[in-house]
Parts: sequence; C-alpha cells; structure tokens
Amino acid sequence: EFDSAESRIRWSMLFDYACVFHVGYDKVFQKGGHPQAVLLPHCADATLFQNSQRERIYEVGWVGNSEGSLYGRRRRIILHLAEHFRMNEWQRRHSQEEMAEVYQSSKIVVHVNRDDHTTVTGARHFEATAAGALLITGIPTDLTRLGFREGEHFIGFRREEEVADLVRYYLAHEEERQRIAESGREKTLQEHTYDRRVETLLDLLEKDQGRFFAPARKGSEAEIRQIYLDYYAAHYLLDYSFEELRHLSQLGPKALLKAIPPFTKGMLRILRRTLA
Repeated sequence: EFDSAESRIRWSMLFDYACVFHVGYDKVFQKGGHPQAVLLPHCADATLFQNSQRERIYEVGWVGNSEGSLYGRRRRIILHLAEHFRMNEWQRRHSQEEMAEVYQSSKIVVHVNRDDHTTVTGARHFEATAAGALLITGIPTDLTRLGFREGEHFIGFRREEEVADLVRYYLAHEEERQRIAESGREKTLQEHTYDRRVETLLDLLEKDQGRFFAPARKGSEAEIRQIYLDYYAAHYLLDYSFEELRHLSQLGPKALLKAIPPFTKGMLRILRRTLA
C-alpha cells in the first residue's frame, strides 16, 4: 500500500523534520533512517471548548464515522447505546463547531477506535476530554503512554459488552463522573492543545539552531526525484508523475529503470480506481 509506514518514511526523507501523530511512530521513522522524527500527537483546539458550563442534555455523545468495513465494533457499540441512552444525532456529519457543541452538551463521550487501529489516540479523545465530558474508550490505549491514567482522567473498557454498564454506572454516580471528567479536561487543556504542540515545535527549532536534517539533502538528483515520483504516483498526480519521469529519463537509463516500479504501481492504482 502506498500509504503504509514504509511509504511515509520514504517520503519523509525530503523534510528536515518528520512530525508524526501516533505514539511510537517517531521511533519507527527513526529506525527507518530519519534523524529528526518528532512525536506531535493529535490534540484539541482549546478555542472550541470554552463553554464548559453548557447544559449537558445528552447522556452519551458521539461524533464520527460509523460506516464501512473498518468500523464493525464501533457500529455495534453505538447502535446498542442509541437504543438505551439519550444521544445526539450521531448518524450525521458534524462540523468542528458542531462537534464541540455536542461534546460540551454530553455527560459521557464513548470513543471506539477503528478495528485495525485499536490503541491509537485520535483528536476525538482530546476533544471529548477538553469539552469536560467523561471519556470512555477502549483499553489498551496510547493515552496511557501520554500520561493519562485510567480511572483518573478517563474510563476504559476491555470488552464491548461492558460499555453500556459503564455508562449506566457513571450516569448514576454524578460526582465521580464529574471528578474524572474535570481531571481529564484539565490535563488536556494544559498539555494537549494546538498551542502546546506549536510550543513544542518552536522549542525544538530553537534548540537545533537552524540545522538541516533531511536525509535527501545528501542524496543525488535521481534519488530525490524518485521519491517525488513515488509520492506523486501514489496520490494520482499524473502531470507531476510524468514530469518527474521525464527528468529521470534525462539522468540516464539507470535512474529511469528505478523509476519504473513506483510509476507502474501508481498507474495500476489509478486504473483500478477508474474501473471501480
């Protein structure tokens, strides 16, 4: 797959810094050869969550996609919750502003990751906690690797059958629910906002004092153009792909030969997409 970690690592060689969202992927990129892979996890836009005193009219809030082959567990859980609890219009799409309004109007937000990425932290984790709702999410979770503690900042579930019982418990124990929700909100707004991420990056740039790290800076023109071609072909950018292929052909048969596999893969992918 073009969007695999291997492809992203290859493309990252063009940049002095490779910023990654998911915990542990900085080590994966470093092992793949990038000297400055930096973890900058998803976070919350604090400006959207200033109204923490909004009336919480929903027992459970949900915003996000629940259709498709990657969301089987999510769909089962949300459908079950919708039968037993008062929820927002969870089937429709929401803007960022609408998402913030839903979360700030919810006592509890249940988040269920994709079936193929069960532990990763996404923006919804931070947005739910920033809104002051009690976050219930699956365990294991990378939240714990970012300093969040189960039972203090969020509640975890291990089996989908227990989600509804957890919701019932924390709806019935308001003081406990509010204490955990407020603790999660404080931690998110202190450590996991866009402002904090910008500060982290600026501090790193200041420490590095303008040094350059992109591995491609030491590569030949052919090697650099092959990376560009690989990216363009993977993203259906035909004009740019042909332009890079033309330049590579001018650099000699060896350079052109190396360019054929990614170009061919890109063309086949476009063909499959067209015929689908």
